[in-house]
Amino acid sequence: MTRAQSNLGKRRQIGARGPTLYVMAGQILAVVELTADNVEDVLAVAPSSEQLRHVNPVAWYVARSAYQQVWHPVGLATADGEVVGFAEWTYDDSDGTYNLGGIVIDHRHQGRGLGRAALDALVAHLRGRPVPGDIALTVHADNERARGLYERYGFTATGEVMEGELVMVLGRS
Repeated sequence: MTRAQSNLGKRRQIGARGPTLYVMAGQILAVVELTADNVEDVLAVAPSSEQLRHVNPVAWYVARSAYQQVWHPVGLATADGEVVGFAEWTYDDSDGTYNLGGIVIDHRHQGRGLGRAALDALVAHLRGRPVPGDIALTVHADNERARGLYERYGFTATGEVMEGELVMVLGRS
């Protein structure tokens, strides 16, 4: 059992209305759908300049999702509603896998444990969907910080490479 799996019982769900918040290591984030009220805040999320070799600007992901209608863009917000991150997800019914992509914590909020809190919120969001499935993501091999975070969380490399990135999977719990 991974550390992330053993911590599942220690997470608390907060609130009965609105977005579901998840607590992990003192950090709370909620997955929030994009709305007319928060889209500008979501679009303002920006990685550090060094990270732009690993991720695209948030506006690129949002525009792609609008045109392709495959990915579901979401914001990552604190308990007080401040948008501090972005991610997108999709479900592949051909193999029953949820895919995460474009995970970005705004550069002004990095180094505070929000990457782990973002994974907590995203995994809980996908585990709460009506259809169960593994969760996959891809990561650049040279993005050691992100790879380490994903590995500590319980994602394992499959050995596959997709569009030059390593494929990692978190099995069903």
